[in-house]
Amino acid sequence: MTPLSLIGQKVPSKEAILNIFFDEPLTEDTLRFVVKQNPVSELNELGGIYSSGQTLPLGAAHIRMRIPSPSGLSYFSLSKERSMTKFQPYINLLDDYLIEPGDSIFLTLRRDTSYHPQRHMRTTISGQRIPEILADGTKYTRAYYLDFSGRGSLKFRIRFELDRIFLNHFDYHVLASKARVLLDNNRLALGSRAYELLLADYMVKVFGRYKRLKMQAMWQDAAALSKLLSPETKNQSKSYAGWELERFFTMQDSAVQSPEEKLSKIAKAYPAGLMRDRMLLILLVNNKHHFNKPLEEQTIKQISNNAYRDQLTRAFKNTSRGVKAYNFSLPDTAGRIVNLSDFRGKVVFMDFYFNGCGGCAQYYSRVVSHVKKHFSGDKSVAFVSVSIDKTRESWLAGLRSGLYTSRDAVNLYTAGMGSNHPIIDHYLISGYPTPILIDAGGLIYSDSNYQLRMEGPSGLIQAIKEAKALY
Repeated sequence: MTPLSLIGQKVPSKEAILNIFFDEPLTEDTLRFVVKQNPVSELNELGGIYSSGQTLPLGAAHIRMRIPSPSGLSYFSLSKERSMTKFQPYINLLDDYLIEPGDSIFLTLRRDTSYHPQRHMRTTISGQRIPEILADGTKYTRAYYLDFSGRGSLKFRIRFELDRIFLNHFDYHVLASKARVLLDNNRLALGSRAYELLLADYMVKVFGRYKRLKMQAMWQDAAALSKLLSPETKNQSKSYAGWELERFFTMQDSAVQSPEEKLSKIAKAYPAGLMRDRMLLILLVNNKHHFNKPLEEQTIKQISNNAYRDQLTRAFKNTSRGVKAYNFSLPDTAGRIVNLSDFRGKVVFMDFYFNGCGGCAQYYSRVVSHVKKHFSGDKSVAFVSVSIDKTRESWLAGLRSGLYTSRDAVNLYTAGMGSNHPIIDHYLISGYPTPILIDAGGLIYSDSNYQLRMEGPSGLIQAIKEAKALY
């Protein structure tokens, strides 16, 4: 029930209010939220980020959060730091929900008594069997109902139902049709922009699940979606530009091999503007190791958005292959200061993360742990993890969990400076995890998310072998 004292409260025009009610006693905890405006893609968040945390007192049943959202619809994520298990020291409450100035949302977390965790088990990297809600951070999608009310809550309710459709159905036609019925029935109440953003992000996720099957119906739906969405929605969606890039090259008559060909085709097929800028940016960032300096400069000049162009120029200046790597000085668990120069003659793989980052835990379990095992005993390769946790306690708790790194790696942290440390600014890191590979001469070899992360263990292993072969 919403307290009477909260009903009808005015919300400042440049922020939203989120009131959260829990149906279970709480231990002392911290809620963290992130607001993203116009993220370029789900991997490269150059569109602007605001993040903050708020402590939950012991026994709290309600908390009120003020969420800055200065310019229309933004993406909003919320997580709770602590859970009941060492395998999952955070719980996602909301992941990239839509929020806007003036929203006054009441969120009540209510247990789903029809869901039985013991019937849905997963095997962890250590081989232990635990409930899936603890293994992958979906507790509040599967084991709880999230009841939303208040001004602006409809887009929250629709997004939550879309997540449940995606989790509980595996037939493409069912996934697509159920979502369209839900969205179309609420189109007028949502408004055109929220309707289109919810549709775009959901369908891109569905397309991603089935793209390798090369289903004709899917590609027809993708073409129809492209016609339906406004240019403004395509430009704002967190996922559409990356999908449009993939769809464009999939639909080409002939295979496009070189970066020059890809860039040329995009420049010819799309008019100058934010969508082309975003596609070029994603292509550049994900394939940086294939670009030479003249091609980088030529492509950056074609990007019309000043913020994208300036950040790309700076990013390429500091992270292009062959550029001298930042000679960091960071403390290890014993308090000793470790420098990059200490690894002279070794290939250094660096992984930037924070305790509570779901993507970081997945990257370690699915990629880094396997690659580290592959190079076990190889003295010419060093694995270095860098935490941006603001407290030593949070960093050490993450190390003890075993979710992000191993005890025999070189484990460092940014000494309480969090993401404000000079190394984060130097490499222009705006999302996590962020991997960087440095060759034995202390020069950047690659910071490509695609090569070091998205290609899985084989991509990272190949990159390390290539870096080793240079010396």
